[in-house]
Amino acid sequence: MIFAVNYKVFMSVSEIVKYWKIEDMYKVFLDIDESSESNVKPMLNNIASKWLELPNEFLASNTMDGCEIYIPNLHMITLVIDDN
Repeated sequence: MIFAVNYKVFMSVSEIVKYWKIEDMYKVFLDIDESSESNVKPMLNNIASKWLELPNEFLASNTMDGCEIYIPNLHMITLVIDDN
């Protein structure tokens, strides 16, 4: 995710698992450096045009009205903010 570096969001992949609901879909877990958290929201605009903001979670899906995801073959993304 080269655009993450442009926004000074430092992350690493911690786990990749098959998504149980949809075949050929995966969940990717990212660890985001605590010092990067304030830069996450501006970075999201490079991933999708529209985000649903929930408590501790951001969701973008190509099934949402007016949402375009800019990453090829990505249909849905959920970013969960884990306060642990």
